[in-house]
Amino acid sequence: MLFNCLTTSVFCGFFSLVLLSGLSSCGTETGNPVIKRPTTPRNIAQDSVESDLLETTESLSDFNSTSASLHLALGTATDVTSVDINECTGESTKASVKMERTRERTKTLGKKGGSISLLLERKLTTDWVSPNGGLECVGNTLKKTLRLMKGATETRKGTVLRSLVRNTQGGTLASKEYSSAKFNSSGEWKTSFDNIEVLSDTVVLSRTSSWSLKKSLLTTTSEGEAAIESSNETSRSAPLMVKIERYRATGAIKQRTIDSGTIKTTRSDGTVVEINYEAVIFSETDTCYPSKGKMRGLVTPASSNGSNSESFEIDFSAPFTDAPEIKFVDGTTVPLSGACVD
Repeated sequence: MLFNCLTTSVFCGFFSLVLLSGLSSCGTETGNPVIKRPTTPRNIAQDSVESDLLETTESLSDFNSTSASLHLALGTATDVTSVDINECTGESTKASVKMERTRERTKTLGKKGGSISLLLERKLTTDWVSPNGGLECVGNTLKKTLRLMKGATETRKGTVLRSLVRNTQGGTLASKEYSSAKFNSSGEWKTSFDNIEVLSDTVVLSRTSSWSLKKSLLTTTSEGEAAIESSNETSRSAPLMVKIERYRATGAIKQRTIDSGTIKTTRSDGTVVEINYEAVIFSETDTCYPSKGKMRGLVTPASSNGSNSESFEIDFSAPFTDAPEIKFVDGTTVPLSGACVD
């Protein structure tokens, strides 16, 4: 999975947001009005990074397959419930997998204490095309012969919902840390297998990952609540270039590297966020976050003509307690959320 579970990754639990905003007969608001989270470039940067990391995780996950150890474990998390419904059909060159998956988990946090309730729901149809063959349905699981995957494509369509709620157990959160968040993505994820290299002890898969999605994000921090609609896609000229190394004997992951790639988010208010990956590496011991590499981003508010743009980066090589931090040009930092994807 990609990230060592952000401080509140991920991967996510339904939460309840109570909106007590009623209007009396005379038109005066009663109850507690909803406090809106400020739409500052830094808040926008945080939300976009969180969302893009989860999409990256989704694109790298290799579920419904016997070659799949590419799932991003939650470390100290434990399953509360786990439900999977799979249906695999096809033959050696074409196969389709329909999947419904629900995961509920709890995760104990580190020094800050407390826990996170996480929920992941997937409803996806995955279509495989492999000109060299090597696909086989074994029960309801797709088995792939990796050495035959050159030129193959995988296309996923459907929806993925990830949500989280944080229990601080009497502790406090920093102003920008999520107390709850719900990420919803709908659209298409695509992977092409560009090259397969079989070495003496490893198999190296070079892949290109891309997606085009409609997204919604609902978050709560001490600053207030934010409901965000956006479109999200990888750059056509710079999709994610990924290299995955597996041990030949066992199929287990040795290392995953995102060499490069650009993701663009356009929010409903016209704000644009671009995030670039630079040699982001996940070793076999990384359960959630990468251990090397950087993500660099730029937020350009709507109608600003670039004058109010805000740049930021995440250095995954930098030490952290519970999760990596987003760092802005003036040195201000914001921790990631604590959600990881399985």
